[in-house]
This record gives sequence, C-alpha cells and structure tokens, in this order.
Amino acid sequence: MFSYLAIRGRRVRYRYGLLPAEWREAFHEYQRLLARRFAVVSALMGLIIFPFFQVVELWPQLGLLDHWWNHLGWRILPMVAAIGILFLRWRVPDGLWPRAMLILYALSGMVMMTGMVADNMLEPNGTHAFLSKGLVVVVALVAVLATAGARDLILVYGVPLAAMSFVVVRASVAPVEVFLLFIHPLIMMVIGLVMSEVLYRVRLEAFMARQQLEQSASTDVLTGLANRRAFDARLEAEHARCRRQGTSYALIMADLDHFKHVNDTHGHDVGDEVLTELAQRLKGALRTEDELGRWGGEEFMVLLRDGGQHEAEPVAEKLRLAVADTPFHTSAGPLSITTSLGIAVFNGEEMPSMVARRADLALYAAKENGRNRCESA
Repeated sequence: MFSYLAIRGRRVRYRYGLLPAEWREAFHEYQRLLARRFAVVSALMGLIIFPFFQVVELWPQLGLLDHWWNHLGWRILPMVAAIGILFLRWRVPDGLWPRAMLILYALSGMVMMTGMVADNMLEPNGTHAFLSKGLVVVVALVAVLATAGARDLILVYGVPLAAMSFVVVRASVAPVEVFLLFIHPLIMMVIGLVMSEVLYRVRLEAFMARQQLEQSASTDVLTGLANRRAFDARLEAEHARCRRQGTSYALIMADLDHFKHVNDTHGHDVGDEVLTELAQRLKGALRTEDELGRWGGEEFMVLLRDGGQHEAEPVAEKLRLAVADTPFHTSAGPLSITTSLGIAVFNGEEMPSMVARRADLALYAAKENGRNRCESA
C-alpha cells in the first residue's frame, strides 16, 4: 500500500498527472499556507511543551537528573527553530519559508529525541523506557506535519535513524535490548510514512474537489468561458482598480446576427456548435490579459484592461473579422455568420453596470445600422 501511495504521490508532485496545469500555482500556494499554519501552531506548542518536560525531568523518580543539562542542550535545537518560525511569521508572513522551516523544525525535534536516547544508551545504567516513549510520540507528530507526504519524512526520519545506528554500534548494545528499545519507534515510523502520504493525498483530492466546484460555479458549461456571475466579479474588480488608480478599461459586447434563424432552421444542437466555435474564435483574437465571458444567450462580453477608445476599436474590428471571414463548420454544413459589436470605455462612472449599459446601447446601434459592424457609445 505504501509503495503504491508513494509512487502515485510522486506522479502528482513531479509530473502532476492528476493535477491540471492551470491549478499548479494555486496548489503550491495552498501547500504554503498549510505549511505556515502547521509551522506556527506547532512552534507555539513546542515553546510550551519543551520547557515543561525539562522541568519534569527534575523529578528524582525518573532517574534523568544526571542528564538534565545534556537534555537542555538537545531541546534548545527545536526551540530555536520554533522561535525562528514565529519571527518569520511576524516579519515575512507571505514569504516562501513555511515548508523549509517546518521540515527543519521537524528534523530538530527528531534530532532532540534521538540525541537524548543516545545519551542514555551510552550510560551503563541509562533510563531508556521514558525517552523511548517520547521518541514514539515525536515520530507520530512529525508525520502529521509532513505537508508534502512521505517525501518530507525521508530526511526527517533518515538523518536521526542513521545517527542512532552509529550510536548503537559504538555502544555495543545487546541486540535484544536494541530490539526492545527501537521496535515501537520503528513501527511508528512505518505508520507515519503511510499516514503522511495518505494525508497528503486527502489534501490533494480535497483541493481538487474545491477547485472543480469553484470552476463549475464560475464557468459557462457550453463554451468553457467565464459565466455572467464570474465576469461581473472580474469587471467589478477592474472597475474599482481603475477608479482608484485613475486608469481606464473598455468593454466590447458582441452579439451574433440572426442567431435565432440558425436555431430555428438547423436546431439548437447546431446553435450550440456555433456558440462553442464562436467562443474559441473570440478568445483566440484577444490578449491573454483580457477577459472574455458569456454575457447571456448569444451575447459575449470582452473586458480590455488598460484600454481606451484607440485600443478598443481595432480589437473590436479584429473580433468582427474573426467571425465573419470564415464560415462556421457545423454538423449541418458550413454556415456564414456575422456579429455586431458595441464598444464602451470607462469614463469615471460610479458603477460598472453603467459602462456595460453603454456597451449594450452601442451594440443596439450596430444592429440598427445594418449589423456586422462595430459602434461606440
């Protein structure tokens, strides 16, 4: 099971076989925010728990008094990492540090526990049981913090385990004693590797489900373009930016000429084929930074960012030619179709709906003046 999950996890991480390319950046950001949250919470908990156990070891019954100062030195490692996490959260909250610092913090915790166990192993009458239980707990907690699955744990588990193997050989510990001391931590490591990979997969699938839900709520099913709701949100954001910065944008509303005749003559399936190809033609004639959405029915709206009248008119003409110059290939044969377009440029209006209303009036004027043309309002 673990090998299957690990292979599938690598496929997702390195080749993104399950993750669409357009979602990769959002997924990286999701992972970064998750790592930052885990790092901050675990750092705060560590700054409480580590001093607590340092004080607990003063109890004579535990038999750890002789190692008190050594254990303090080991505990300083994760405490320094925890303080570093909180400092970075304060100074650069949006930085790229969370995952690296989380791995460093987890590694320092593992080094702390294995170091304390090693200290006791080198003593003839060292107390192992108490620290061995602590090692099991740390192994489990570290697995939860691995935001990228088992890959994060290769270093976190591997370095302390290699160092501990060296200590065991040096101390000449009896095999039975080694078995009793490390059997539970080793089992927990295997469980931790599987658990971290499963958690990673669950987060990935939850992220994809959320993205699909958001996409379906903002995408027109037929054309794949932004629907009216999504386009309105982007238009409002651009309108607010232009009002704030004193810049401009342009709207171009396009409507197919005599589209009702296409539906009545050839059926709605052919009409859908026309709309789908129309969306691709309009999209291909625009810049990547411009927005194209289905406004409703056979109406489409284009948002030209940082565009004025001089920029909008050539774009509208380019869109008109993209529709009129080549017949549409449909199941009913090639169809010659034209479109009328209305242009409106933001001129300080209070609401974006006012600009859209002017684009609609310009489109109406294009229809009245003979269709297959562009008009400005």
